[in-house]
Amino acid sequence: MPFQYAQGATIPDAGVSWLDANGNVINFNAYNLTAQLSGRAPNGALVTASVFNNPQPNGTTLPNVTVYWSATDLGSLLPGVYTLEIKANRAIDGKNRIYQDTVNVTGAVY
Repeated sequence: MPFQYAQGATIPDAGVSWLDANGNVINFNAYNLTAQLSGRAPNGALVTASVFNNPQPNGTTLPNVTVYWSATDLGSLLPGVYTLEIKANRAIDGKNRIYQDTVNVTGAVY
């Protein structure tokens, strides 16, 4: 499900419910997680926000991954559609899981 944010939102954390192919909650406690937000600005320029090295696993409780970012992280983005990508690198063998979802950033209504 896409995330919807208005510029200037003060609590824009993204909770992700990431399941395996069988519909089971994945426990990411033994993974290293990073997240990146990227997309195209209305003028066509590629925009990449900071890499967020702080996604937090929540065990088997949904949402099982939360990406924490500040209003300033999203506030610098022009309204548009962006892609959130979370990379989960399993520490034991280095294998990766990749999650992608859409982030819609809108201008504030007021």
